Amino acid sequence: MKKNGFCFSGFKLTLIALLLLWKCGNAYAQIYPSIAPADSLKVLPLEAFYDRVLEYHPGIRQAALFTEEAERQIMEARGVFDPKLESGYDRKVYKDQHYYTNWTSELKIPVLINTDLKVGYERNEGYYLNDQKTVPDEGLLYAGISLGLGQGLFTDSRRIGLRLARLNQTAADAERVKLLNKLLFEAAKDYWNWSLAWYQLQINEEGVELAQIRFQGIKEGVEAGDLAAIDSVEAKITLQSRQIELVQSRLDYRNALLQLGLYLWDEEGTPLMPGPTIVPEALWQLEDVPLQSLEALTEIAGRQHPDIRKLENKIQQLEVEERLYRELLKPLVNVNYNYLTLPANGFSEVTNNYRNNYKLGVDFSFPLLLRKERAKLQLNRIKQERTFLDLTMSRRQINNSLQQAYNDFLTLRGVLRDQQEIVRNYEIMLEGEAERFRAGESSVFLVNQRENKLLEARVKLTSLAAKYQKAKAAVTWSAGINWSGVDGAADYGTNR
Repeated sequence: MKKNGFCFSGFKLTLIALLLLWKCGNAYAQIYPSIAPADSLKVLPLEAFYDRVLEYHPGIRQAALFTEEAERQIMEARGVFDPKLESGYDRKVYKDQHYYTNWTSELKIPVLINTDLKVGYERNEGYYLNDQKTVPDEGLLYAGISLGLGQGLFTDSRRIGLRLARLNQTAADAERVKLLNKLLFEAAKDYWNWSLAWYQLQINEEGVELAQIRFQGIKEGVEAGDLAAIDSVEAKITLQSRQIELVQSRLDYRNALLQLGLYLWDEEGTPLMPGPTIVPEALWQLEDVPLQSLEALTEIAGRQHPDIRKLENKIQQLEVEERLYRELLKPLVNVNYNYLTLPANGFSEVTNNYRNNYKLGVDFSFPLLLRKERAKLQLNRIKQERTFLDLTMSRRQINNSLQQAYNDFLTLRGVLRDQQEIVRNYEIMLEGEAERFRAGESSVFLVNQRENKLLEARVKLTSLAAKYQKAKAAVTWSAGINWSGVDGAADYGTNR
């Protein structure tokens, strides 16, 4: 029996249409899973992926070296305050004649102010010994102090060096955070590219499966004489086109998986690759925790963005250096006083004899034109002004980048909702076309067209979802928020 040119003896064709509708609904559930995946699959959440990157990636270890390097620089700066033991021995004998022997040992202890404390022993002898070096036969003990009363009284290169090293620790921490943020931002983008490739692969596999079922059913209908041969040609073209798209999807997925593997390492530094049963988390969730307001993110960026912190730290370092350069405009006046005593007496009589047994010296120097010193100070102020301008421009650039990223995020959020509605409408249209086909009022061509449009809309939706997730990551990165506080690593992957 026929109705409107449609042969109802083709029962298989009706069954195919019903199966088509069921498969479409099943594909939609797979694209947007609200439940856990099959038992054979294991989800690698983004948070766990971050934890793996933070725990073992060589770039993380490289970033940690910035902090360690800064700590070593502080140790080096503190080294100028280390006690120093010095000893000198000088002896001359010529043609069996003992000219002289000079022996001096000294312990010098620098202190934080521009002062050195010292204690030493001096013993000299010889026929041609300089009279100024003549000491008792048992030698002389001395204890003294070297004090800068002019240049260096309020600050000096030793204290400035230590202060700069401590400030550099802040700059090193900012550089570490910058490297971490960049690494995690790139990791986030590649994670969502992998997720996009995986979900599009599922869509294309589903499309090929639907096309194969329809082609087989139409082929049987043609052989039974229920359908025209041209219908099988149309179904075969659809199948072949989707098979080509599937091949490209598989290639994209393999490449995305390789890119993801760049971030996965074990504790021994061995590269890892996610196993075949590892899948990404749901590509998009509009119901997740919303981002902070743009005003709040802008305030955070102004306080803790690594580029801002580095420039502010550089300004602080230049201000500290300016104190040293201003100090160099003063005359150099160093006073040296040594109390002298016999070894047998030690320093027990210092309170009584410090005015009678001593060695005193004063050094003075002052460049009359101060061209070198004034030039250093002026160059420092030029650097400060340049850095202030860099800071002003960087703030503007960071705020603009943050606002652009935030605008992208909000726009994509709205577009995703619209695209979701478009997908639902295409499903309704496909279902209606299938009903018309069963009633004999449509054709295989129109059903294919409706189904192609639905698949294209789903592919576009997944692409927008990946852009949305990357835009959300871009907002965090643009604000300079430290991403390295993610917890809860899990073990994923297999040895490459």
